[in-house]
Amino acid sequence: LPRVFDEFHRGEQAGGTRGLGLGLSIVRRLADLLQHPVTIASRPGHGTCVRVRLPGAAEPVQALPIELPADALRGRRLLVVDDDEPARRALAGTLARWDCEVHGAADTDAALALVREARPEAVLCDLMLAAGRSGLELARRLDAGEGGEARPVMVFVTGGAAPDLLDAAREHGRHVLFKPVRPAKLRAVLERVLEVRPG
Repeated sequence: LPRVFDEFHRGEQAGGTRGLGLGLSIVRRLADLLQHPVTIASRPGHGTCVRVRLPGAAEPVQALPIELPADALRGRRLLVVDDDEPARRALAGTLARWDCEVHGAADTDAALALVREARPEAVLCDLMLAAGRSGLELARRLDAGEGGEARPVMVFVTGGAAPDLLDAAREHGRHVLFKPVRPAKLRAVLERVLEVRPG
């Protein structure tokens, strides 16, 4: 258990997917810098809880508003492909708040069917899908014309893919975003690849 905070230390995970072993080491490092205690408790078969204790603020902190054009992406047709349903729904929810027309798929076959049917302008696809498949497979099948006449822009989203997979994605000129994706970064990439002119 103490080793989970070590860089690149990875435990066994269900489903065969494994991260890079950096998440908790980053948490520990930032918490140490901020002098916020971190504790961890785990019960086999039940789950793990990591806590970061934060001091109370003397006064409420006012968040600065972020001004974004309300209609910059309105009506743009987008497809989110991710085998992790909560992650797919969260990303789709962000896009829906920007008034995008959003469709979702859990695998490459369902995604290709939606590309043919809904003709999305861009596909946001997890780079590492279930059963050892990757978003690169979807990109190659779209390049081969399996999506019909639609030619959506591919944007990959990943929580930590293998370096060779990342290199392959970039070699094909695809954009790669890392989870958790900040909304401002996501929006900037979409506006760029869809050639949206805000305002």
